[in-house]
Amino acid sequence: MPDITHFGEYRTITVPERATPAEFLIDALRHPQLRLRAPLRVQVEREGEFVLVWNDQLRELGYGSYLTAAVEDFQQTLIELYFTLRGEQARLGSDMSRLWQELRRYVEERPDVPRVYPRSRHSASSIGCSDTLRGGSP
Repeated sequence: MPDITHFGEYRTITVPERATPAEFLIDALRHPQLRLRAPLRVQVEREGEFVLVWNDQLRELGYGSYLTAAVEDFQQTLIELYFTLRGEQARLGSDMSRLWQELRRYVEERPDVPRVYPRSRHSASSIGCSDTLRGGSP
């Protein structure tokens, strides 16, 4: 039986390869300024030596050598996506604007927390923003 512990903070999940779940609930983001409004369901799949987790509504995924690493990568991707789209709201085209609205259904900023902006692994162009900017060019 796998050892599954609360994942909201910095605990780990040990899941043997043969016991990789098909779905997983993420109940927190690892950022002091953001929180999930409700647990977020992700699909889980093992591809060779990697575990992939993704959410179809947000069109995002995370991956890692094991489930915990994949979930942490997914969480970081959501954090970076949130701040990138938030900072580019005025320039988002219709697809990215819809994604921003969908993301805000799941993620909210904590009140009374100083704003901290993470260094992004992604530029606006790497997540497709430049393709949908109104009146701008990549």
